[in-house]
Amino acid sequence: MKTLFKCSYCGAIYEDPNKALECETRHLKIEDAELLGVSGYSNILGEEFPLEARIRFSDGTEADYGFSRIVKNGGST
Repeated sequence: MKTLFKCSYCGAIYEDPNKALECETRHLKIEDAELLGVSGYSNILGEEFPLEARIRFSDGTEADYGFSRIVKNGGST
């Protein structure tokens, strides 16, 4: 039986554990998220979704993401 190692960010499979760790270090990590407003969209419990979010990554880059659609409406318990 062969042991394989998986990058926990992208799912790439490696035979060498050091290669998997190296892959993980190349991925940006989320440092902070700021909600920029809520939408009129809500789940079955009436909880509103963020309209936009600004994400700050481990290299200092900031990116804005916007609400597109609800993929699964589950609600919380």
